[in-house]
Amino acid sequence: MGMKIYEKVKPQPSGSVSKIRLCSINKKYSYFSFNVCTIRDLGMEGNMRMLFAQDSDTNAWFFAFGETDNMKNGCLLRPSTKNGHVVQMRVQNKVVIDKICEEIKADRATFNISMHPKREGGREWYRIITTTPYRVEEY
Repeated sequence: MGMKIYEKVKPQPSGSVSKIRLCSINKKYSYFSFNVCTIRDLGMEGNMRMLFAQDSDTNAWFFAFGETDNMKNGCLLRPSTKNGHVVQMRVQNKVVIDKICEEIKADRATFNISMHPKREGGREWYRIITTTPYRVEEY
């Protein structure tokens, strides 16, 4: 009888970094997370602050971020690292997450982020495209 033996092999990473700007929400833990593509394209850094807004005419959701001096009332962006590399940025805002989750009728979801910001009030506002979620998950 011939037996083929499979020895332990160190796994090779097979995932690749997304090339799409995405943000995910998680109602259970009340946080937004932004992927590496978003961090790189928009220039997000740890200890920046983020503001959220909803357009009263269209009900669309937006975020703006910047240095702490310019965004005193914003939520603090915190980097999440793995092996010394930033893999996502997180920010907590329970009120906004609860409202978005109520609109989409889910507890977790991932959304695309607009390519071009809307300028208003001296800030660049990026739209979170909640009308067509990239991924929706229920608990």
